[in-house]
Amino acid sequence: VRPDYNVPIVRLDQAEHAFAAALAHGATLGEAAGKAAEFDRFNLAPALAKLITAGAFCSFAFSSSEPGDPCHV
Repeated sequence: VRPDYNVPIVRLDQAEHAFAAALAHGATLGEAAGKAAEFDRFNLAPALAKLITAGAFCSFAFSSSEPGDPCHV
């Protein structure tokens, strides 16, 4: 990521890299977490927080859901 044309370096471990790469290739959050979980000690919350803090996301979208579905917004 390059906020304000600065290039910060954010160290990712193997699991975090697998997670970020899967998201970059269009995987859902669950799919990306599944890929990262193949590595030891993956923790979703800190990995997601690290990417958000680094400014790695430009948008997000909820999958379509039906009224009554707990994920419906």
